[in-house]
Amino acid sequence: MEMQQIQYFIQIAELENISKAAEKLHISQPSLSSSLQRLETELGYSVFDRNGKRISLNEHGKRFLENARQILNLVADSKLPGQSTHCSGRLSIAFQNHNDYVYNQILAYKAEHPEIQIDIYQSTLSEAFSLLSYDFIISNSTLTFPVPMHYRLVEERSWYIVVPKSSPLAKRRLLSFSDLAGQPFCFLRDSFGHMEDGYQLCLSNHFLPNITFTTNSPYYKLFFLSQGSAYGFIPTGWKKTYEAYPQLAVIPLEGYQNYVSIIISWARGRRLSETAEQFLGFLQEHTHCLASAPHS
Repeated sequence: MEMQQIQYFIQIAELENISKAAEKLHISQPSLSSSLQRLETELGYSVFDRNGKRISLNEHGKRFLENARQILNLVADSKLPGQSTHCSGRLSIAFQNHNDYVYNQILAYKAEHPEIQIDIYQSTLSEAFSLLSYDFIISNSTLTFPVPMHYRLVEERSWYIVVPKSSPLAKRRLLSFSDLAGQPFCFLRDSFGHMEDGYQLCLSNHFLPNITFTTNSPYYKLFFLSQGSAYGFIPTGWKKTYEAYPQLAVIPLEGYQNYVSIIISWARGRRLSETAEQFLGFLQEHTHCLASAPHS
């Protein structure tokens, strides 16, 4: 039984709806259903009563839900000081997506504390984080978690359009969706078939982009755009990276300045290591990191 299966189960149990749970966890419904089926097989009993598409916790499920919540709390508190990274000068940080601003702060922290080993992890677009595996998670404020979390605001994120310098649009100070009709676009697509946030932004504004490339790699997307083969949507975290390419223009998307917050979070009930506390204090001193931050 994996920790991720337990986290998935808790989310399903709280919502009693696999579709809604899959949406909150940013995974596909078939993947979540498969995870639940494997969990029930390992347990040897069903945890939900099923009536068509409706599900509800049965008595076995209610007991297991109590145990599952205790498991998460026990794992968070069960590491011995000699075995834990809490006292070993290690720091682990997972990123929902690329963010130059936070990366630079990590480099600055490392320069001040060269003895600290820092492990960086990158999530796919819809892969759920194993929340207790990392000291911190960097994400945007729209990401939801299956367990209670602490949050701190790091920066506000805007949306930008990346266009070739050869395009007439490259001279514009702002671009709107109507300006982009018919232009070729490259988007990220993960292994579950989910498109990146920029594509969802298009659909929410009733704009159907002309997709000429999709890729599961942010760096292939950067390659296609830098070659002038496509346009792209990028958030604040990628802005400096794209601006480093002289053949590209990075132009704000009208109406989407400071659109969403970038936050740093960690599981409630988990005791932060001395190193993690030190890093959080560094962020609060050197960035816009606030004492607390709202979360949607």
